[in-house]
Order: sequence, then structure tokens, then C-alpha cells
Amino acid sequence: FPVTIPPKTDTEKPSAEDTVKREKLTADIYQIIRQRRPDDADTIIPQSQMTIINTDKGARAARIPIQGATAYGGLESAAIRTAHIIQYNLMNALLDVEAACRAKQVNRMAMFILRPDTTDEKWNTLVDNAIDRVLWRAPSHCHFAADSNRETLAREIIEFALAA
Repeated sequence: FPVTIPPKTDTEKPSAEDTVKREKLTADIYQIIRQRRPDDADTIIPQSQMTIINTDKGARAARIPIQGATAYGGLESAAIRTAHIIQYNLMNALLDVEAACRAKQVNRMAMFILRPDTTDEKWNTLVDNAIDRVLWRAPSHCHFAADSNRETLAREIIEFALAA
């Protein structure tokens, strides 16, 4: 019996123009923080996103793009083309933040996620599922914020990083 597999539709994934890479997101968020809170920007934005963690197996590097005085946060884009890559990137970010918090004895941690700016319900469901598969594993004290608007996400980051 011949089997016909329907072609994938354009609504299954965002177009390349709709995707936002981690580096672009981080640069955009840093710019917004510098514009909104120039006096606090150096407290929130690290000189280097990479933090060295000393372990019994040697030094390891962790990417920590949000580093408040008493808090660390991960920043990732879910506005990319593949759901399993979203999940992979989020898990790596969460593990980096968790490991850095544990090693540096930082009690406050967060994950900030840029959601895709789309009305495609199917794609939004795939993104939500990818996010859920990671965040249910996060420690209960991990703050979480996700939004499709960079300004809103930057405001969340500022509030988190500057909270006592």
C-alpha cells in the first residue's frame, strides 16, 4: 500500500526572519537595561557572561548572562526554529545557573525566556511544551519569566536583579 506523507506546512516552524538567536537577544536586553537603568547596568550586566566554577574535577565555565549582586539568571531565546533545540538550550542554561549558584553560594536564581512573537497556536504549544519539559526540573526557588516582548523581559530582569 502506498503511503502519502503530507508536506510540512509553514505554520509548523517560524520563518528564519522570525527567529532570535541567543547572542542577539542578550545584546538587545543589555541595551534596554543600559537605557532604562544606566546607574544599575554594571550591577546587572557582567563583564563576562562566562563564570568560572571550581570543582573537584577542575575549573568549569558556566554562562551566566544576568549577574546581580545576590542573584544569577539565565537568558535564552525560545524564538528559534526547532522545539528540541529550545529544550536543549533551556536545559543547558538552567544547569549553568544552578551550578553557578551552588558553587558561588548565590541563593537567588532565575530563568528569563524570550517567547516567539506569533499567533500560531500549534507553534506556541510546541514552544510551551519544550519550556515545560525543562522548567518542571528547576528548583522550586527558581524565578521564571517568559515573554515575547524584550522590553517586558528586560523589566523583569531589572526587578529580579535589583531585589534585595
